[in-house]
Amino acid sequence: SSGSDYIDWINGQGIKGRDKTANKVIAAAQKYGVDPKLALSVGIAESGFNQNDISDAGAIGVMQLMPATARELGVDPYNEDQNIDGGMRFLKQMLDRYNGNWQLATAAYNAGPGNVTDHVPVNGETEHYVERISNLMQIPMAHTANKNQTQQTQQQGNSLKIMPQTGK
Repeated sequence: SSGSDYIDWINGQGIKGRDKTANKVIAAAQKYGVDPKLALSVGIAESGFNQNDISDAGAIGVMQLMPATARELGVDPYNEDQNIDGGMRFLKQMLDRYNGNWQLATAAYNAGPGNVTDHVPVNGETEHYVERISNLMQIPMAHTANKNQTQQTQQQGNSLKIMPQTGK
């Protein structure tokens, strides 16, 4: 898909007037080899591409970086370009850590990697977060996928490497 296809998709999600920021997310995703639709879905779920968003927990900006994570990444989370670059590097680290499993990677992005092992934590917030990413991407979560959805998901592109989850 082209950048304009992604912008049309974002506008279809009700996110208006954030095309410049969304294009920065797309560019960072491509720079780090992250699926742009996954990157955009994280940006939507985190802040709606709002750099001025600060969560109750203290997460900052477009990619909602916690101050400690931003320090580890060597970025200023209050600078939009650095926030997006750092957030995308962190997402890529999580994808690498969980062998491309986007569900575990986004769970770890949300809850912190120390809180995610081999399944999405069933703690309410993180589970809902991963479901929101799943819904944005129009890809069913593995543990709720039926046979038809699984086949459709495989046809949609194996670049996302959706893996079945163990029921622990």
